[in-house]
Amino acid sequence: MRRQVGVLALLFHKDAEHTGYSDSKVPNTGNVEWTFDAGLTITSSPVVEYGMVYFGCHDGNVYAVNAMTGSLEWKFTTGGYVYHSLAVWGNKVYVASHDRNLYALDAVTGEVIWSFLAPAPIDTSIPTVVDGVVYICLWDGTYAIDANTGELLWKSEKGFRFFSPAVAEGKVIVVTRKIVSEVEVNALNKDSGEIIWTATMTGATRGTATISNNRVFVACEGDYYGVRTNKIYAFDLSDGDKLWEATIGTWDYPNYFSSSLSAAYGMIYFLSGLDGKVYALDEQTGSIEWSTYINHVGSSSSPAIADGKVFIGSSDGKVYCLDAYTGDVIWSYATGGRVHSSPAIAYGRVYVGSNDGKLYCFGSRQPPGSINLSVTSVDSHSITLSWDAYYELDFLCYELYMAEEPLTTSVAISEKTPVRKIYDPLVTSCKIVDLWSSTTYYFVMKVVVSSGLSSTSASVSATTLEGQVIDNATHLIVPEKVKYTLGGYHKYTHIQIHGILYVEKYDGSPDTGVLELEAPFITIFEGGAIIADGAGSQGGDGGGRWPSF
Repeated sequence: MRRQVGVLALLFHKDAEHTGYSDSKVPNTGNVEWTFDAGLTITSSPVVEYGMVYFGCHDGNVYAVNAMTGSLEWKFTTGGYVYHSLAVWGNKVYVASHDRNLYALDAVTGEVIWSFLAPAPIDTSIPTVVDGVVYICLWDGTYAIDANTGELLWKSEKGFRFFSPAVAEGKVIVVTRKIVSEVEVNALNKDSGEIIWTATMTGATRGTATISNNRVFVACEGDYYGVRTNKIYAFDLSDGDKLWEATIGTWDYPNYFSSSLSAAYGMIYFLSGLDGKVYALDEQTGSIEWSTYINHVGSSSSPAIADGKVFIGSSDGKVYCLDAYTGDVIWSYATGGRVHSSPAIAYGRVYVGSNDGKLYCFGSRQPPGSINLSVTSVDSHSITLSWDAYYELDFLCYELYMAEEPLTTSVAISEKTPVRKIYDPLVTSCKIVDLWSSTTYYFVMKVVVSSGLSSTSASVSATTLEGQVIDNATHLIVPEKVKYTLGGYHKYTHIQIHGILYVEKYDGSPDTGVLELEAPFITIFEGGAIIADGAGSQGGDGGGRWPSF
């Protein structure tokens, strides 16, 4: 099943380009849905996938908590504190620890798949994973490591431990401290590590490069061993030519700076450690569009952008939500400690850690809006329907109802049993088979969230075509996670998706291959994955055959 990663946060600053931008909806208020108390400082920026939020903590643990409830799913203890962000790719979570290890953990169980021992502590290093390769900057350069095996593929002397590689167009963009007063931006070949181009900046930085619209953006700001700089640079991604440099901030409150840039809506967003302001610059020219003061003490929190809003943490202990176009403060929320963690946006929520040891989830439990259910195809004995995904809702469940008479009210729906329950919010179509030909069927979709709120669609109908009875669609069972036998010939297969456990039960001897499916289970039709909670034909009143799996 292909996932829509555009609505999730799999890497530091959202994606391999480190734009910080998400196309998810976000809350309009600072309502806290839940908190998880890890007990010690959280500077790690969360990453979100598989219905879980993953983050590191100064207690040396990696935590996986339910994205909707905040309940602990698992934790893994490393040999040192986990300071920075993790990465998720291919059912694995990648984490760099102060114990010098880069770990690949099973995203569902937290078990170690492999570990790579680095030559020095890598607690300030942030992995980026692209196309099965982990790119990470250490003290002595950039490493490319096979994401499945942990094998070293190549190493470059370019790159430094404070920076996370940004990857795009076959290039790995890293920042290298050359001397105290000079910094390099290097473009490395993604497959070999060879240097493609090098650009030079004056000053010092601890911020990661951002790639947007074939441009590379880097902030160079701070007072480092007496070298003061306060500039943002833009380079051409293809050849490294400098396109512009812009002076930002004043030296009102000089602080050590380590925030990274974000890119969205044709602008570059940035938290200055010099004057405590959030800046928005025109991506093409570097001109300042707006600036908003939040706090004069520097923070390493980097802006997250979504739904016309900018989210940023601050050393005053607050999480801020600003208007992305004007800089106006929409809301703020005071945590119990400084916020150096960068917010992550997914499932219509904002996740961020605090020095008070808590992970915060901001969101608002609202019922879904309109549901656009439609009929996409009809033949003699099947109907295919599609609808819009509502990935941002709290534990989303689709319920599809069918009848041979119009279904127009919630009362009518409440009297019937759904013919499909679909637990994956990214599944947006299904095929109903084994129907009577030349019969009109009516469908209504209901969307339910865990808070008890729901919304229903207007009824849609379709008449099957005349023709001969056709065979049911072929069923393909997804690969099993765990299989075991409980006496006789009973075999069970377990697989967990989005925190839900699905069970397949095989009855009969291995020779007959008789298959009985216990709800809920997973089956794949010819158009995509369908997750349902029932099987077999339903009893009827003679008015027509009901769909069966």
